Amino acid sequence: MDANHIIGSSMILFMGYFGNVLYTGDLRYHDCILDKNSFLFNRDGTLKYPIDELIIDNTYCDPIFAFPQQVV
Repeated sequence: MDANHIIGSSMILFMGYFGNVLYTGDLRYHDCILDKNSFLFNRDGTLKYPIDELIIDNTYCDPIFAFPQQVV
């Protein structure tokens, strides 16, 4: 699923006996992710599947990092 970071970046949902694990890698959140990933999200933005574990790259989550808005 599209991670909206750079061309080709993607999220992977592993589903199995171990539960549902969503790996985002590098991602850049924008509301367009909800539309681009209709496999994962309902129209109202809720998840279609429960996520038991979320693995996300949060290297730049500190507020000291200020990046320009991405053009979508």
